[in-house]
Amino acid sequence: EALNGKETANFEFPLMTKAGVRLEVLLNATTRRNEQGNIIGVVGIGQDITGRIAQEREYSKLIDSANAPIFGVDTQGKVTIWNQCAMRLVGYSTDEVMGHSLVQEFITPEHRSRVQGVLDQALAGDETANFEFPLMTKASVRLEVLLNATTRRDEQGNVIGVVGIGQDITGRLAQEREYSRLIDTANAPIFGVDTQGRVNVWNQCAVRLVGYSTEEVMGHFLVKEFIRREHQEKVQAVLDQALHGEETANFDFPLMTKTGARLEILLNATCRRDEHGNIIGVVGIGQDITERIAQEREFSKLIDSANAPIFGVDAEGKIDVWNQCASILTGFSKSDVFGRRLVAEFVSAEYRDSVDDILRNALMGIETANFEFPLLTSGDHVVEVLLNATTRRDAQDKVIGVVGIGQDITDARAKRDAEMKQRAAEAATAAQATISAHVYHEIRNVVGSVLALADRATEAVDLALIEDDSELGLKELPKRVRELTDHQRLVCQHAVDTLNDMLDVAKMENGTYTPKHEVIDLGELCRKAAALQSPRMRPRVKLELNVPDTDKLYVISDSVLLLQYLSNLLSNAAKFTAKGGVVLVCLVREAGPNWLEVTLGVADSGPGIRQEAQRHVLRAFTTGDALPQEDRVGGTKSTGIGLRLADLIAHTIAEPSLKPAQEGASVIRPEGTLSECVAEELGRTARDAGLRIESPLDEKHEHYVPNGGAGTFIYFQSAIQRAPPEAIERHRANPSGEPLQEEDIGAYVYRNEFAGTMKVLVIDDQRTMRQMVAMLYQKIAIEHPGVSIDCYTAMSGEQAVRMCRTHRFHIITMDQQMSNEYCQCLMDEMSMSEPPQEEIPQFVTFGSDKIANAKARQAYFKNDKWIHDIQAGDGTLLGHEAIRQIRKEMHDENRPPMLIFNLTGNLLEADRVMFLEVGSSGMLPKPTKLEDVLNLLQSNMGLYVNQGLLQLSEDRVVMDGGALQLGVRYLRDVEEETEDKGMLTVPWAGGATQRSAGAPRETKPLAIAANAAAPAAGSE
Repeated sequence: EALNGKETANFEFPLMTKAGVRLEVLLNATTRRNEQGNIIGVVGIGQDITGRIAQEREYSKLIDSANAPIFGVDTQGKVTIWNQCAMRLVGYSTDEVMGHSLVQEFITPEHRSRVQGVLDQALAGDETANFEFPLMTKASVRLEVLLNATTRRDEQGNVIGVVGIGQDITGRLAQEREYSRLIDTANAPIFGVDTQGRVNVWNQCAVRLVGYSTEEVMGHFLVKEFIRREHQEKVQAVLDQALHGEETANFDFPLMTKTGARLEILLNATCRRDEHGNIIGVVGIGQDITERIAQEREFSKLIDSANAPIFGVDAEGKIDVWNQCASILTGFSKSDVFGRRLVAEFVSAEYRDSVDDILRNALMGIETANFEFPLLTSGDHVVEVLLNATTRRDAQDKVIGVVGIGQDITDARAKRDAEMKQRAAEAATAAQATISAHVYHEIRNVVGSVLALADRATEAVDLALIEDDSELGLKELPKRVRELTDHQRLVCQHAVDTLNDMLDVAKMENGTYTPKHEVIDLGELCRKAAALQSPRMRPRVKLELNVPDTDKLYVISDSVLLLQYLSNLLSNAAKFTAKGGVVLVCLVREAGPNWLEVTLGVADSGPGIRQEAQRHVLRAFTTGDALPQEDRVGGTKSTGIGLRLADLIAHTIAEPSLKPAQEGASVIRPEGTLSECVAEELGRTARDAGLRIESPLDEKHEHYVPNGGAGTFIYFQSAIQRAPPEAIERHRANPSGEPLQEEDIGAYVYRNEFAGTMKVLVIDDQRTMRQMVAMLYQKIAIEHPGVSIDCYTAMSGEQAVRMCRTHRFHIITMDQQMSNEYCQCLMDEMSMSEPPQEEIPQFVTFGSDKIANAKARQAYFKNDKWIHDIQAGDGTLLGHEAIRQIRKEMHDENRPPMLIFNLTGNLLEADRVMFLEVGSSGMLPKPTKLEDVLNLLQSNMGLYVNQGLLQLSEDRVVMDGGALQLGVRYLRDVEEETEDKGMLTVPWAGGATQRSAGAPRETKPLAIAANAAAPAAGSE
């Protein structure tokens, strides 16, 4: 063609080298002409493109084998590139598509114009990235391909076509459509905005809820156009935070409907991100809470307008609910109280602890019904409110506070108090009449007995003087007189015990004792009662226990009442059982998820109680003789008061389980209920809930005790709450509630051993009682020659407090009841008379000389009234109040420690607890004996050391740095330790003790185990 004058440019010219290698040359074939213009040949200017061709083939191979579909068209739109991935994806082979129009033959009609537009733009040099490219497969299935349309150019830069590298997004689009469908059909409103705040998600629920269609909101500003102006700033801030990656949960999202109504939406604002993790907007899934908020407002309105006072506090005890009735009742408005602490600022000081306990229990889910809630008013007077403390919870059931719906009972309380006082006065009058009659009877018998004994003592002296062998008669005289005086002491002690029992019964019957609710180890309590009463058993009587093991069974009840109850039953059994045995019984069975049915009583082998007399014996003053018989050892008979008190305690313990809710009780309430069978069995009236008596007992009876009489089983049966695990753990960590002791008291044995100078103070308004206690110290000085005792006296608690400010005392004995009238009369008497001429000592000193001691004591007490600093008002302070004041001043002024003993008649255990709480070191009975004082001091010496009341100097127990010695200690012998292991020891005088002694006695510990017999320690 070139020789014919038709030149060719850029044709590939394959050329073989001398070595046989093929070269690819791009050649321009140009005609050669002579001077006449005749063609004389052809000349070619070439370019070696062997490398380029090889590279193009490599590119073609890469394109063909790529794992992404790659398409290409020329300027006419005909397919020029169709790689293997495209072939697998679409189903057409390369031969089937090459040269065919891509748009006209492989794109559905509705998308041809859009795709053609993209290709035309690319042919014009305007490339497009990430456009969705719909492609029909050979099987007529539509594929969605995400394509980058790139312009193809030749070596001169001329556009020669378009190539597109794609990605099959058919599955992803199907998934997105599914997500979109789920969002659109969700039953919760879902909104979405882009980074500019324009709406791009608006599902059907949002359409129905707000009233705007998708077309009406898409692309519009959500905040500016659909949120009220006063809320726009808050909502915009939440969206801005989400656009910065800080998502917000559960915020109130106010939205305006098409009709202008306001909706309250609870929304979670979540970031939307693209495939690269970039934030592209915010989507919110909401919940329409318009009705709930309206309901809450309605509830709030009802609460605020209720005609009962309603209070509420948050988890910190700060007031957040205070309705109008509360404002009217107290005089404080909402603004006055909101955010302030209810207990600290609006409850009187004496009730703060109890109210705070109730609120803290409610915050732990333990609600309290019907407790009396004293509230201060703006006028500083108190209104009484009967309140139910209910736990408040949020939507997630978390405790957020306490709300209480109350009732103003100020007037009702005043009326009730007046009625109670009237009833109490009437009951007291009736009880006084009954008690007075029996007291007169007892005192008359005692006085008559004492007078008779005095006559007999005179007779014994007269007979001794006139007997033939006067020397022998005089020798026998002390023995005869001692026998008479011993019986006189027994008679008087019986009278004291009887009066103490009568006081206990009166206190229970008048309702002045409020049961406590505390954790009790039933097994330990039963063993404690047995240890207390074992000395009362006669030599041929065995005391056995049929009770749970210690640390196995814990209940919620009143330990003081239960211990008193068991002590009375055991004491009663000891009186009437001459041989055989006494069994303390504590049987337990399940009565519900958190309840136990407890049978608690005592069985014995005594003479039994006739059926017709069983109810009769539970009344006071119905059994036996009033006085012990002189000629019968252990012949003391019961007055019936002990069983009467046990019956009252049984009623008190049982009654709370018969009531649906205790008024004002803030105890732990179990979630479970009594099982039906137990509830039916225990669902008797309070009248039937007291003591039960079964007698006589045959051999088939479960609690029959052999080797004795007909036998009796006295018991009560009641549902008692099981102690919760957390309460048990607190009890185990600190059973007494007192600071833990640092010293192992059980490792040592203590013995009284006195040396030095002891200063004591005796407080009593009766000279006879002061002199009685002084004689005890006189005996100590005689029996322990190394000690000198300075004995001071006082007539009132007030005088004792004043004397403690100016004197150092080591031991104080304090009477409980003292007379203001007596002190005033004594002041009047002294003002109208002259003091004696002789010098009156300020105290009496006792040493080892018995005669000198007696003379000094008589001289001191002859005119001791003149040494007492009696002031107006003396005698008003009760003994325990004086102890509290002395202990407080001792602490405040850092005075040296001292021992303070209560000298009092036996009362309920609650009175003993009261003495201990004010700082008493123990209780002594009234009248008391030397062994009572010594046993009390010796048995608790280790405890006093741990309390810091006494000190140790090596093994000497001392006070004042060793100037006064009270005892010594030594390690318990191995043999003694082995012998005592597992035995019950008598508790210290601060706890429960024998009713007739008050202080621990020198008795061997009672070795007992569950269901095992234990020999009695001896008769009383």
